[in-house]
Parts: sequence; C-alpha cells; structure tokens
Amino acid sequence: MADIFDFHFHPLGKQFLSNYDVEELKNDHYSNPVTLPPLGATLNDLLSRILNSQASVSQARQAGVKLGIANIITPEYVFASEKGVLKLLELDLFGKDVIAPLDSRIFDFIRKNRNYNFLFEREVGFYGWASTYPDKKSSKIKILTRKEGAQDNLKMEEGRLNLILAIEGGHNLLNEALDVVFPTNSLSEKIKEYRDKGHNYDYLYVTLTHLSHVPRVSLCSHAFGFKLVAANKVNEAVPVLNGLTRKGKETIRELMDCSNNEYPILIDIKHMSLKSRFDFYKERSNLLNDSAFKAVKKGNKKWWPIIATHMGITGYRYSEMTELFGEIGFERGLESSVRIRFERQRKMKVPVGWGVDHVCFNPMTINLCDDDIEEIAKSNGLIGISLDARILGHENFKKRNNSIDEYDYMSKDDFVRLFPEQAKKIIPLNEIPVEVETEEGFLGFAVRKERELYLFCFTLLHVARVIDQLTDKERNNKSGWEFLTIGSDFDGLIDSIKEAETATDLPSFRKEVKKALAKAEKSYVEAYDLPDGFEIIPRKSGKLQTDQVIDMVFGQNGINFVKEWWGVS
Repeated sequence: MADIFDFHFHPLGKQFLSNYDVEELKNDHYSNPVTLPPLGATLNDLLSRILNSQASVSQARQAGVKLGIANIITPEYVFASEKGVLKLLELDLFGKDVIAPLDSRIFDFIRKNRNYNFLFEREVGFYGWASTYPDKKSSKIKILTRKEGAQDNLKMEEGRLNLILAIEGGHNLLNEALDVVFPTNSLSEKIKEYRDKGHNYDYLYVTLTHLSHVPRVSLCSHAFGFKLVAANKVNEAVPVLNGLTRKGKETIRELMDCSNNEYPILIDIKHMSLKSRFDFYKERSNLLNDSAFKAVKKGNKKWWPIIATHMGITGYRYSEMTELFGEIGFERGLESSVRIRFERQRKMKVPVGWGVDHVCFNPMTINLCDDDIEEIAKSNGLIGISLDARILGHENFKKRNNSIDEYDYMSKDDFVRLFPEQAKKIIPLNEIPVEVETEEGFLGFAVRKERELYLFCFTLLHVARVIDQLTDKERNNKSGWEFLTIGSDFDGLIDSIKEAETATDLPSFRKEVKKALAKAEKSYVEAYDLPDGFEIIPRKSGKLQTDQVIDMVFGQNGINFVKEWWGVS
C-alpha cells in the first residue's frame, strides 16, 4: 500500500467531544469510530456526512496514513451558543443522545467560561495518553517532536499512525475566561511555553483564526464560512476586523523568530480573510528583510514556507473577483460586515453521466485566489486540498437549477480597502435571498460522486497550472504538482465527498482520481479556453505520468515537506 499523508485532520477529535470526562475515554475503544444514535445516523445519511467518524485512529491506520498532522481545536463560542450548530446537535431525550454523541458539559463550559486553552490542553493530553497506551512501544500512534532526543522522536515507525500536532485557531492559546476584567495571561507567554525545549509537545503550525471573531484574540479578520450561524444572526460568525492586526503581527513574529528558540511554528493561512492573507504576505516579507529577525536557514537564505492546509480554490485572481459580484450591501442585524452574492461563471464539463453537466469552483474568499497560490509556491510552501464537498464547490441540484445564495461576508474595512470602487455601490439588502434564474438550460445528471471527483481533479489541475506559469526560479525549480497534497479535514464537521467519505476510502479514492485525471485535464483546458493540446499533467515520451503525480499528491509531497522542514526520518 502506497504511503498517504494528511496535512490536516482530527483523529481523536470526535472521541474527545463525546465525553467531558477524559478519563472515561482512556480505554481500548479510544481508537474506534464514534457510533451515532439511530436518528443521527439517518440524518447523516440523508443530509450530509458531518456527524459520522471520518478519521478515527483505526480508520486512518486502515487507510495506510503514514504521517498526518493532527489538529487540536476547542470549539469557539459561536459553535456552542444557543444559535450555534453544536447546540442544535446536543439534543438529549431521557438522558440519551438523540442526534450526535456530544457531551453537553463541554459546551456548557464553553458558554460559561470560554477558557479555550483549558479544553485545548485536555485534548492534547488525550493524544499524549494515546501515544503511550498500553505502553510507548506498542501504542497505535506515535507523536513526533523535535524536542528531547529528537533523533528517535522524529523517526516514523511502520505499523503505527505517525502524527505531528498542530493548533487550529489562535483562540486555543487563550488561557483565561473572556469575562476576566484584568487579564494576566497573554498569548505571547503561551507561545513561548509551547516553543520551549522542555515543553512536552511540539507543533508544526498554528491556524491564526477559525470561523468566528473571538474577543481578546483579535489576530486577523477571518474568512466567512459558517452559513447556518450567520443565518441566525450570530454576529461573531461574520468578519469585523481590518485584515491582520497589530496583535496578529506580534503573534506571527513570536511564532517564527528563531533568535532565542530553534522551534518555530508555521502559520497556516486557512480561515484568514483575503485581506488578512495579503497583509500576512507583506508582513512576512518585511520580517525576512529585517536583519534583527532570525529565520530558519536553507543554504544561505532565510526560509519561511507559507502553508495552506485544507483548502479549495476560487479559480480566479483577486483582480478578477469583482466580475463575480452580484448584489453587495449591508444586511440588517449583521451591519458590521458587507454581504456579497457571488455568481459562478466559469463552468467545467463533467465528462461522464447523462447530458451535459457542469461544475464550478467555490468563489468564496475562504478559498485561495491564484495570487495566494503563487505566493505559496514562491515561498516553497505547500497546499493541502480539502475533501469537504462544500469547500471544493459542490452544489446540490436545487442550487444548480437556481444559482442562488452564494453569499460571502467581508468586514467593512477589508471590503473598502480591497474593492474601493465597488464600495461606492453598496445598497440595502433584502433579508431573504432573491432567486436568480440560471441561463444554463437543461442540466445533465452526473451523480454527486462523479461531480465531486471531477471537482477535486479540476482543483489539482488549476493549482498545478497556475504555479507552472511562474518562472523556474519563482517556483523554486519545482513543478506545480510538487506543491500539492491532501488536507482532508476529516472529523472537522465536514460534508466529505462521497468518493472519500472516510479515511478508509483514501486508497480507492486515489485510484479513481488516477482514472479521471486525464479526462478532467481535457475539460479544464476547454473551460479556460487554453490552446488545443495544452498539457498540465506531465508527459514522458508522450506517456502520461499520472502515477507519479498521484503518488506526489497523496503522499510524497507532504512527507518530503515535513522531512525538509523538521528533518523527519
């Protein structure tokens, strides 16, 4: 079985959310998928796949995941609030879970205390326990670290799930309740603690923000991605800040400066707003040109790779985004942000099914623009492609037939600075989305599994093409395919694509991608009006190098990146 790498997943996440008493989780069943109640299982099958376990330890091991980045995240208040999605899933009947096995005590704690770091460190401790159960040599997982005897700690072991920890959301560093009047703990102190050589755990990256604005952890404006909660008028769900803040810049330096510490923690640009990302690229450049800033060296040059761990793409450059704008304006109850309706214009044919069917990338600004892709390649970074159907751009039939409510939100400051001319045209918006008739005509009937498979292939092709258009020097003498990997986000409450509903499907998904990629290339070339015979998949003596490309994306690229950055053996 070929090696598989996952840049972003949560192998113990759903187990941890199922019981506030972590000690009760410490048994032989910790590695198993979480079982849904009958109603929850039925809803999960009918509506989406966000509830079932997708990447438990046993599922990841069965798939042959050789190395994965296990993300720790405490759900923010916006999830646990009375209008939040997790609150809706907490339904109990006679003391029994009805929809999902979520322990309400966890969400009660979040609602009352919002001491995110307390729960974060409990989950980290759960990972630590699992790595030594029943003993360190025969445990099912191994946690890699650069610290304390790094030679052994950085060696991947066969037959075990090798994991590196990461932090999803800067709010996880907040070690005091939000209602503390005079806070004494700072994010800076927590970062120093986690980077310290003597600390038990090590982290590959931090995702600065997540899906909501968290007071006192205002590092940057987040990209909107929480439609259900926004519809319920939860203000924390929509962006309100102006790009990367002063505190955000300070945090970035504390994570990456090697003046007094040799264990930098990378910044993952996922969940950052479009302007936050652009601000970050500028700040990174300023720091690399600052002689007082000490970075990791690669040869005689400073190396600071930009990473985006579980992404989709817009398919456009930032300067082209205005072509997709429909109505823009302020929505009553969410006046701190500008609401934008995006239109999906560029369509790619799905070359299977009955009739002519099309798919489009997801134009929401939570996804990468071509400008982002270029920045990552120039930095010698890495892009993980999400297996969340919604992120990739999947639309249900009703949406395809009406082309409605592709709504994004941007903070007022972000919007005005990125789109000053469009800001002059802002209008009051209706509370209820207005359906817009499509010009499509008859729609084909490629099934959801096929549509999502081709969306994934189109995403790979687009990223590779954008990077290959750079000069050899700009892309560090690599091909565009060498910057791509899988960042599934399994068990991150995603609607996983049908061809890869869980980690156990990754080997078969790999085979399906291999079979579809050449057909997808032809459709992509037509959609982007590229010259006949334009090649994105490399050829050798006229023969497609699909096997090599798939091996890189599903395993080699991610493992090679971590080996180069951390020295993993």
